Amino acid sequence: NFNIAEINLENGSYAKAVESYYDAKNLYNETNNIEGVFWSNIGLGIIYRELGNTELSKKHYETAENIGEEEGKEDYIAISFNNLGNLHKQIGEYETALDYLQKALKSFENFGEEKFISDCLESIGEVYVEINNHERALEYFNKSAEIAEILGDKYRLLTRYANIAKSYVKAGNNEKAIMYFSKTTELAQSIGDKARLSEVLIMVSDFYKSNNDLDNALANLNNSLLISKDVGDTVSIAMALNSLSELYFRKKEYNNAYQNALQAYQISSQKNLMKTLAESAFSMSRILELKGNFKDAFYYFKIHKKTQDLLLDSDKLKIVEDKETKYNVERIEKEKLELENAAITKEEKLKTRNILINVLIIAIALFVIVGGWYIYKKRKEKVESSEKSLRMKRKIDLLNNQLNEKNRELTSKALLISQNNEILKDVVTQIEEYLQNENSDKNVLKKLKIKLQQIYEETSWDDFMQHFELVHPNFYKKLVAKFGDLTPNEQKVCAFLKMNLNTKDISQITGQSTKAIEVMRSRIRKKLDISHDENLSSAIQTI
Repeated sequence: NFNIAEINLENGSYAKAVESYYDAKNLYNETNNIEGVFWSNIGLGIIYRELGNTELSKKHYETAENIGEEEGKEDYIAISFNNLGNLHKQIGEYETALDYLQKALKSFENFGEEKFISDCLESIGEVYVEINNHERALEYFNKSAEIAEILGDKYRLLTRYANIAKSYVKAGNNEKAIMYFSKTTELAQSIGDKARLSEVLIMVSDFYKSNNDLDNALANLNNSLLISKDVGDTVSIAMALNSLSELYFRKKEYNNAYQNALQAYQISSQKNLMKTLAESAFSMSRILELKGNFKDAFYYFKIHKKTQDLLLDSDKLKIVEDKETKYNVERIEKEKLELENAAITKEEKLKTRNILINVLIIAIALFVIVGGWYIYKKRKEKVESSEKSLRMKRKIDLLNNQLNEKNRELTSKALLISQNNEILKDVVTQIEEYLQNENSDKNVLKKLKIKLQQIYEETSWDDFMQHFELVHPNFYKKLVAKFGDLTPNEQKVCAFLKMNLNTKDISQITGQSTKAIEVMRSRIRKKLDISHDENLSSAIQTI
């Protein structure tokens, strides 16, 4: 029976829901099921609140609260407070409403029931809607919706979206209002909650009305009224009738406007719905004034003014703010006390940590000092090394320049020797021609020829070697010591290779053919054990 009652409540079938709740409650009493009795009373309180029966609703909520106190169930008490807060909010007693809601929220936060925290946040937001603080209301509605979304609770999420949409309308943000109206309508239709759908249609109508789309506003109101009458939701009926009266008034259909306002007034008076009573009394007053019935117009205006003053009394609004401030102060004091206790218990740990931090700071400082000194030393060494390398490079460049200059001198000397040899050869050749002449004194010339040959071959080479030894000291000693099987001519070729002369230059200086020089190079390569992949001149440079 209880589950059937819950389904009927969600679907807006209040008569069936009441019957099922009472059946369930009686059964739970017989079996001493305290939890079942508690929730049955909460369900009945919700239904009677929706039907506008304040006394019966309050009776069931207080019964549920008593069960919580007898059983020592803090969550039962908090749930009862939350529903009592909603009831007092509905009848315009905002001070009492906020008092109950803040007590409930405090308890919910203590035992961590997220869904109940969401309910309570929404209810507090609705109080701020009633006192026209829509920015504050949106803060509570958004917090409430976030929790409902995380829980995946469609039934709760429906009311959150509806309230957010309504608040955006009041705040003038039409784009977001339309977005949340669409979400709300789709969700209400998907879960089949007729009562909520009726309320949403009223809000959609108000939105169209505020944008001067009276036809769409009227269509949504009529749909809402039909649904509300079908489920017996007197609160929604009164709201829809007041909205219809406002629409007809704007369309200047004053008779229709008055009839709808009158019906809303009668229902509100019977059910003690102060908000809708104030609205309907005002509508009737201004219509009667237009018709010239000033006496009745003044009567209903006084009712409107009296009811409105009760709803929006400035002292009461201040008390509402003070209630929330008091709650926030208590919460902050509690958090402060918890922090102080935590600080005391962790004092020794903090001292130890501070000592460790100081040690770490000293260690870091030492590391920085040593590291800085090390970096400075390395940089200094690097600078000195760079300067030393630069000096060495300059010295090497100077020596290379000097060596190149000496090589050029040697080459010039060798070429000069070569030229002298050519001259001497020419003299020898002429002497040979002379000797071929039978009338010449051949013995004398033969001696001269031999002497000249010795001069250009030995003296010239000795002169060259003196210069070579100045440029490349100890080269010949090392060459002969390592490779004693080289012939004198091969040693000469090695000297020319040391000077980086090519085969053609060597051929010109020695007076031998390039082919002869190539053959000699091959013999040198073989005796020095140098492979054909390696450059012969480069190998000799290393000696």
